[in-house]
Amino acid sequence: MAQIHDNINEEKYKDKIKTEKCFLYQFLKIIYSTLLKILFRPQIIGKENIPQKGALIFAGNHRHAIDPTVVMMSTDRIVHYMAKEELFKGLHGKIFNKIGLIKVYRGKPNYKAIEEAEKILNNGGTIGIFPEGTRNKTQNNLLEFRKGAVRIAKSTNIPILPFAIKGEYKLFRKSITLEFGNPIDVSKMEIEEGNEYLRFATALRGNFSNVKYTRTMVGKDDRSAIVETVYKGISSTNNGETISSYSNGESLFNYDITSTKDYY
Repeated sequence: MAQIHDNINEEKYKDKIKTEKCFLYQFLKIIYSTLLKILFRPQIIGKENIPQKGALIFAGNHRHAIDPTVVMMSTDRIVHYMAKEELFKGLHGKIFNKIGLIKVYRGKPNYKAIEEAEKILNNGGTIGIFPEGTRNKTQNNLLEFRKGAVRIAKSTNIPILPFAIKGEYKLFRKSITLEFGNPIDVSKMEIEEGNEYLRFATALRGNFSNVKYTRTMVGKDDRSAIVETVYKGISSTNNGETISSYSNGESLFNYDITSTKDYY
């Protein structure tokens, strides 16, 4: 009986992956993409960094309710976002279930949501997570990151694609920018290290200040690979100088992106 139950569950999640062909998802994407382009004119940078196939975790900052839609419209991949339970009520809830969003409960263990996310990833799909755990309504650029994204990435050995959403949603202005980084691998890192690394990669894409990455568990031989992953293709500037100009020294691993001074 257990084997039959497991097979049924496996088929359930394979069916969820088939939302890649879900008419409703694609239909809503067209509608919302058109509205976003008209109302907010978001600029998308680094779209070429999104793999066309294979499992992937989208993870980045969160300030506005529209953020998930901006991410979902920016890629041809179907993104199964992890969303709070309050959104799964009424008609909205039925639609969110149909398009493959994952329900997350506040203040409770989310074993079922994690299992659902891992099943999707193991079947080659993508999920979306906001590691801050809630919308950031503070004056800080980033809240502290919760460790769920890194835990799932490590348990499935799936890369994380960091992104940052910058600006404010102002009608009929090009005031929002979504920038994707390169996929990062946290499989060889401890949870704390991987989480700090993800937050740092997100901060770099957003050009957010006062976020540093302190190397702790990564071996010295891995430094060049990490530098290339985080800094490859970055052309944004900070205080009039290119961030990439700092990509050749020890300061990368104890580095505040607002300063040329390292922390050693």
